[in-house]
Amino acid sequence: MAYSGTHNDLLDAVAAENAIASTLGLVASGSVATVVLGDVSEQAWPFLGAVLARALGKGHRVWFVCRDVRSQEEFASELSSWIPQA
Repeated sequence: MAYSGTHNDLLDAVAAENAIASTLGLVASGSVATVVLGDVSEQAWPFLGAVLARALGKGHRVWFVCRDVRSQEEFASELSSWIPQA
């Protein structure tokens, strides 16, 4: 895949990786309703949230649950860097 320098290219490339693509497939099919990012560093959560939201598309509603208001604000700020309409 050639990269155009946009975030969408990067988000799509990560979504196409086998481990992530299999999880996204389970979520999209309804087999899995919850994805827990326990083995992922906290700094990567907004990026992976953006990958998930972009891969599922406009037909799905995605909820991100944070432990407190501060982490919610940080997450929302970082997420909007990857998906401006979030």
